[in-house]
Amino acid sequence: MQGTFTTDSVDQRHRFAFWRDLVCDVFVNLECCSDAPHSFNARMRFGMFGPARVVEAESDAIRAVRSRTHISKGREDDFLVVVQRTGQTAVEQDGVRSVLSDGNFAVLDAEQPYSLDMSAGASTVWLQFPRAELLGRVGTHRPLLARGLPGQRGASAMFSHMVQTLASRMHEFSHAEAAGAGTYGLDLLGVALAGVTSGRASRSSARLMSLNRLKTAINRHLRDPDLTPSRAAQIAGLSVRHANRLLASQGTSLERFIWSRRLECCRAALQDGALAHLSIGEIAYSWGFNDLGHFSRAFRKKFGASPSELRKAANS
Repeated sequence: MQGTFTTDSVDQRHRFAFWRDLVCDVFVNLECCSDAPHSFNARMRFGMFGPARVVEAESDAIRAVRSRTHISKGREDDFLVVVQRTGQTAVEQDGVRSVLSDGNFAVLDAEQPYSLDMSAGASTVWLQFPRAELLGRVGTHRPLLARGLPGQRGASAMFSHMVQTLASRMHEFSHAEAAGAGTYGLDLLGVALAGVTSGRASRSSARLMSLNRLKTAINRHLRDPDLTPSRAAQIAGLSVRHANRLLASQGTSLERFIWSRRLECCRAALQDGALAHLSIGEIAYSWGFNDLGHFSRAFRKKFGASPSELRKAANS
């Protein structure tokens, strides 16, 4: 799913209110203010990349505050990463304040108050994703919050560049490609952050490498109907117990992860117009399912719609 919004076509008197409501709808509930609300200009483009939402935004100078009142009224349990393209953004959370520029980035926790001050013409790219996606990769997040991280060297540079590329080329990705790119981006973020978490870098890096090896093994063999939890762990060179412990940090298990990834791949295929000639059964079987009834029930439970309903909505 993608969307593009701009204040260009909105009456000047209502532009800032339009933008404030849009930010709350796309991101999280917060309060925005501007010194020039009646001549405010902004644009936003967003797209889904698997578990992550990528948002590209540019606006006149703006201040945003997320308070405990906003948190109590919302249901967001996400982390946000802001990557600075141009201009500057000052971020503050948990007593830490940083000023971002030139590809630098910072992590924010939507469950804690924070503030943002963006300069006029500032261009940013945001990555928003469920809490478990980060905690499963780095273990702890407190040392990360609002800390300005340089996006010019090593894994941090790779992550910063990738997120900006996803934002500028999001229209070129198929659903399946977008899902894979989102997971890869989060893995890259985990690598970039592993050395930041004080006292846990080596343990976090080792866990992340094992987790990545396990996920890679599963993703490479998803189409094999004989891929069982024990087989997946064996391919990754891990015990089933250790593999389940790694995935438990992300709120899942070997069996549930395999099922979830297969269902996500089927959903991406059903939404891909280039695969419209394939039947639902052919798609399900191609991703390792061997019981169409079981697949349909699991699909509806996960996505809230049957495979045929989702395909119809995606191609209408």
